[in-house]
Amino acid sequence: MSHSPENHQPKVLHISSWFPTDKKPFLGNFIELLIISISKFTKSYFYARTAQTYERIALNNICVISNEHETKKNVWQKLKSIYQFYRHVKNGPYDIIHFHVSQRLIPEIILTLLLTSKKTVLTEQGSYLARSQMAGKNWFFVFCIRWIHRNIDQLVVLSEYLQKEVTLKDVTPPAVIGNIVLENWFENAPQQHNTGSEYVFLHVSTVDANKNAEGILQACLQLKNEGIQNFKFKIISDEDYSHLLSYSQKNGLVDIVSFEGPIQHTELKKYFQQSDCFILNSNIETFSIVAAEALSQGLYLISTPVGLVVNLPDSVVSITLFNDPSSIATAMITAINQRLFNGISGQRAAQQFSESTISKAYSDIYNSLIS
Repeated sequence: MSHSPENHQPKVLHISSWFPTDKKPFLGNFIELLIISISKFTKSYFYARTAQTYERIALNNICVISNEHETKKNVWQKLKSIYQFYRHVKNGPYDIIHFHVSQRLIPEIILTLLLTSKKTVLTEQGSYLARSQMAGKNWFFVFCIRWIHRNIDQLVVLSEYLQKEVTLKDVTPPAVIGNIVLENWFENAPQQHNTGSEYVFLHVSTVDANKNAEGILQACLQLKNEGIQNFKFKIISDEDYSHLLSYSQKNGLVDIVSFEGPIQHTELKKYFQQSDCFILNSNIETFSIVAAEALSQGLYLISTPVGLVVNLPDSVVSITLFNDPSSIATAMITAINQRLFNGISGQRAAQQFSESTISKAYSDIYNSLIS
């Protein structure tokens, strides 16, 4: 995949607040995939903040600079490390500094904007940027984030929802570019649902409170109490799901509900292919890469109106109410009875997030900044 002539490849330095580790493979795995994809049409560098980050990204054709300042506990060591980053940026060969998630990068971004002439891109991913979430943040944090958004050369957000949440008065709205679904996820994707007698639901997430996975378990219990048992539900997470396992055991769901994780992203595709329907019950999502990946594998979606889901055609998703297990149960019963499966229509809906489409969007931004 190449969007720029080889001898005109922009030199891009990436640094991210979030990045996956072997123990926490879901935290920012979409950022890792994006950086690796961008490296196919740029000369890419990655400023690694932890040793584990260094090891993961070094496996790819990316030049890694290691600082590891997040592991430093002493405030003076952290300040020194931030200053080292600034010096590295100022004196480095980079055309563009691409920041991913401002949350833990405020000093680095501000120094880059104030004291260097480098072109800058910031891709925001976090639901913490929603106005309802920012209302409870420290005023200085909010001030810094808004100052950064006003002064960055190109702000990118993942969805129209987040675009509305972060757009400031008299400031050009940020570009909307979704997360990446790898090209190989579209290869050999199922065209019809599984032929087994049991309909299979899947949920993949960090199972924090915002994901409201317990609400899905409550829906499963409702189906069981109504005598509906021709289905299975699997939860995959890289976080502690013991509270969900305990709920399942106490309510007699062990024959219906199963748990797995942590699982590396390279292993996830087979779990999607073994399923018929993906359930999302989040209160807030800025995008939801797992919903896009589920579509790429032809799965039907049951979801609250969050992230990319709000712009999908009605034919590929059943929209449920927030904090309402009964609405999930109703949608699950319909999916089971009608053996709902999106197949090729889901894959078509996911194509807008394909690696080639998203990479071209970033290539266009880079080229516009350095032309």
